[in-house]
Amino acid sequence: MEQNDKDTYEFQRERVTRLASELGKQVQFDEAVAWIKFRAAEAGVKFTPTPHSGEIEPSVLADKPDSWVKALILQLASAN
Repeated sequence: MEQNDKDTYEFQRERVTRLASELGKQVQFDEAVAWIKFRAAEAGVKFTPTPHSGEIEPSVLADKPDSWVKALILQLASAN
């Protein structure tokens, strides 16, 4: 069975980046091949080591609506 495109690491990473940009935020990813883990900050602000999203399986993230992802980005950016 083929993996759905929206369930891939690459697709979800691009989605998080796009949604962050729509909010005027930037994201920084911890490199991984199976899980998505990122930090968010205001555009142009230096990232701090924490807080982060935790490790999220791409297929789980794919099931979340954009509004959920945006809320997570805003929460992380405000804590930075």
